[in-house]
Amino acid sequence: MPAKYLLFLLIWLSIFAVVPTQTFGQKKREQLEQQRKENQRKLQEYNRILEQTELEKDANIGQLNALSQQVKTRKEIIADINSELTVLQEDINQVSLIISGLNKDLDALKREYGAMIYAASKVSLYNRLMFVFSAKTFNQFVSRLQYLRQYAKARREQVAMMGKVKENKIAQQKKLAEKLRKKEQLLDNELSEKEKLLIAQSRQEQVIKRLSKKELKLKDEIKERIAADKKLERLISELIKREMKRAARAAKARARKEELASGRPESESSKREREPKIESGKITLTPESRIVSNKFVENKGSMNWPVEAGFISSHFGRHEHPVLKGIMVDNLGIDIQTNANQAVKSVFDGEIGFVANVPGLNGKIVSVIHGDYITVYCNLKDVTVGTGDKVKAKQVIGEVYTDRDGVSTLQFQVWKNSDRLNPESWLLRK
Repeated sequence: MPAKYLLFLLIWLSIFAVVPTQTFGQKKREQLEQQRKENQRKLQEYNRILEQTELEKDANIGQLNALSQQVKTRKEIIADINSELTVLQEDINQVSLIISGLNKDLDALKREYGAMIYAASKVSLYNRLMFVFSAKTFNQFVSRLQYLRQYAKARREQVAMMGKVKENKIAQQKKLAEKLRKKEQLLDNELSEKEKLLIAQSRQEQVIKRLSKKELKLKDEIKERIAADKKLERLISELIKREMKRAARAAKARARKEELASGRPESESSKREREPKIESGKITLTPESRIVSNKFVENKGSMNWPVEAGFISSHFGRHEHPVLKGIMVDNLGIDIQTNANQAVKSVFDGEIGFVANVPGLNGKIVSVIHGDYITVYCNLKDVTVGTGDKVKAKQVIGEVYTDRDGVSTLQFQVWKNSDRLNPESWLLRK
């Protein structure tokens, strides 16, 4: 391959070799930027929730939860900005490398073109004509004429190539300037977010200090919550027993109907075989309820949240109290702190098991039966359903209760028979 064609090939490779990397970097930056915007939206939501806890009054757990969520989200935003800066710096390095390569290519083209011009200047028009017409044969004459034409064409191609390289260089320089501007903007955003994080952390520490002085009150609240949870567990147990009896009655009714339809009375042994096998503490499924139960399982991890806005302020199971060191709390479900008057919706099709009040828990409690699965919604007001009602997924069953501190919290639970499950694994990830 002639040297000039090899040079052209290297130039085009230097222009296009990094395009796939840039495309990947662009997608990564867009993804990180989208995450940052979503976190900013969450922060606005958390600010509204925090305002409702009336910070100017006594400190409460709701304030601490909202501030803790703000701190967490601010840290996530800063981490996203740092990731964006890393990806952007990689792009800047790539573009700088391209510009450096284009400068070298342009210098090489200029040197080659200069050599061609210099060589051409040494040969006059007379000498070029003599070179062509001094050919000894016609074929030699044609070959010399073609050589001069190719030489002129090569000079024109050299000029065109230099023009394209210059255009690409200008485009890359504009791209580099835009990326540097974006980097400066991200650095400013990072500094602003760090300042806001410090303010949120300071407010968080103040609330913790104020709450620490109310240790006895907090411990009393924990005791009340434990007692209320035990009462709720008894309610769930009674609901399961009721459903077991109802399933048994339904099975006997079906058996009796089939017996009448056949016209032949069944023996006592056959009847005993047809009766449902009732296991202790478990709801016996009818064919209809089994379908509901199976569909409930199929939708695990994809169910909508019972409230539109909010965050998980207390996770499932045993974990340390947010203020009292060494004190463990055990949550039957998850606590979702949300806005006042937020509509509470059933997460799946089912039937209302009970609507009840439990001393120690604010508002009302609603349970929904989904075969042998039960979802429980605590701290409700203005309940719009009653025992035995059929409900659909996303159907409003009431509104969240707001306590005297301005904290609006829904406790959401998922049970399979008498076994409590982690609700987070059943809901869509936010």
